[in-house]
Amino acid sequence: MYAVVVKFGSVLEALSLILIQTWQEAAIMQYQAADKNRFFSNVFNTYAWFLSIVVISVSFFARIFYSVIIGPAYQESVVYVYPLLAASMIIALKLYYDVLYQCCKATHRQLHGLLVATAISLPGNYFFTRWWGLYGVVATLNVVYLTLVIFRAVETRRYVRVSISKSGIMAFIMLVVSGVVFYLPLSKSMMVVYLVAVYAVAIAACPEFIKQFVAEKLNLKTNRQ
Repeated sequence: MYAVVVKFGSVLEALSLILIQTWQEAAIMQYQAADKNRFFSNVFNTYAWFLSIVVISVSFFARIFYSVIIGPAYQESVVYVYPLLAASMIIALKLYYDVLYQCCKATHRQLHGLLVATAISLPGNYFFTRWWGLYGVVATLNVVYLTLVIFRAVETRRYVRVSISKSGIMAFIMLVVSGVVFYLPLSKSMMVVYLVAVYAVAIAACPEFIKQFVAEKLNLKTNRQ
């Protein structure tokens, strides 16, 4: 069951790794800039906003088409899709903070967070798996990486102050709400309606600099015409 579901998370992790490697050089260059806090905050909020849309989209489309893309013997594994994708998003956010350590040339400080994560992971996997089975594995994964992200977010504030904007807050709210909706006994048509509503909210909560960029492009196109 786990081997089947984890493939969905692997896709998101691969995508996030590509995105991180793409902006890594720009991050190192911007670290010396006077407005580095604004730059890194904009990237984080846009990153979280984008990842939340991916997690919600992949989860609900997977649930809609699960009977088609997954064999009959593994249909019960659909209940693990959303929390595993959420864990993959948290891992992706961890990668973001890994880049901050590289920018400030303090990669050795990553060990502190890893020790904390290990201290939680070992007893968590042992007890939660015995109590809840595969749910325990998924729960431990989310708790461990969320703790690691929070730890690194606090620690890296000595180097860069990353602020969460309204778009970032809305992204996390959409994730929590969608996590509840995912387990409701909805029809496929209702899930599509919910996705449309999520996209509408996501567009409204789009980071401001993206809205400005799109508006500039549209104005430029209008002027050319």
